[in-house]
Amino acid sequence: MIDDKNKAWGEDAFMADSSKKKQEHWASILFELRQKSGLSRVQLAEESGVGVSTIENYERKKISEPSIYKMELLLQAMGYELDAIFVEH
Repeated sequence: MIDDKNKAWGEDAFMADSSKKKQEHWASILFELRQKSGLSRVQLAEESGVGVSTIENYERKKISEPSIYKMELLLQAMGYELDAIFVEH
């Protein structure tokens, strides 16, 4: 077993934790805004042009790095702008 001191850059627990936090962040944002907008996944898919299964996968954290293009389409369909969403570092 390799300890944290001997891991190559990008393999440490911080990097894995950071990616997971981003995934949870976007999943939470998408779910909360969709709920606030009163849209079902099907309605959001119709409004945005993004597939229902993609929306579901984002919300269920099955896609770790969401497409920024698709996130922008989803946000716009709900009346939000991508640059209005704050990402905490």
